[in-house]
Amino acid sequence: MSCRIATTVPHAQEGTGAVNQVYEPGMRVAYDPSSKRVIVAFRGQITVLPGSYETETLGRTAGENHCQSRGWRPRELAHAGGSLLRSLY
Repeated sequence: MSCRIATTVPHAQEGTGAVNQVYEPGMRVAYDPSSKRVIVAFRGQITVLPGSYETETLGRTAGENHCQSRGWRPRELAHAGGSLLRSLY
């Protein structure tokens, strides 16, 4: 079984000033394209979501919604396109 695992989620293309969602340490959303199933690791529990998801994007969204319903609050990380020092001030 080959799964795609997300730890940060790109919301725009590279080099465009994109913003990424940052997951909690240990949080993983895995999409298996052959079975179209989603496996979520969140706060010490591994869950296979019911149903199937036609695309990785739909599966990732379902996984994130699962985590949000259990207390995860997404935060954003500025994409490396500017000065780190400038973003600190």
